[in-house]
Amino acid sequence: MDKFNETTVFQELKSINEQLHKLSVYLIDDKLTGEPGLVNKVRKHDDRIGRLELKEKIRDVRAGMWGAAASILLLIIKFLFDIFKK
Repeated sequence: MDKFNETTVFQELKSINEQLHKLSVYLIDDKLTGEPGLVNKVRKHDDRIGRLELKEKIRDVRAGMWGAAASILLLIIKFLFDIFKK
């Protein structure tokens, strides 16, 4: 009877081990197929989001610079018209 319990425990442990291996393939890269796991997929998406956020910040700074340059140009033109108007 002791032997029977040990074998069933061993079989259950083996089954749990196989299930854990299947789960680890989903989380970590699958070495057989080369498919990236969830951890790497999330990391890639985080990198993409970071790059998009950086591009958006750069775009905002450029827009602000162009706005400031246009304002300065308009002030210079207004100043020149005021000088020549007199």
